[in-house]
Amino acid sequence: MKIKQTVEAKFNDFYIGWSGIQFTDVSGNEIKIEITDSQVLELAKALNAKAESINEARAEKESEVE
Repeated sequence: MKIKQTVEAKFNDFYIGWSGIQFTDVSGNEIKIEITDSQVLELAKALNAKAESINEARAEKESEVE
């Protein structure tokens, strides 16, 4: 049997160490995730792609206002 656990939190702060990522929510609760160097690189690519998409959408909105 496979057990699935879903954790929901409001992001407040994070820390990336040598072998993991730690997220802290607004109440001080912590979520710790073990991660490899390869996974960090994959995560960085995904975050960069998302950031570029957000910046493009914001630039479009700003150009519409002007």
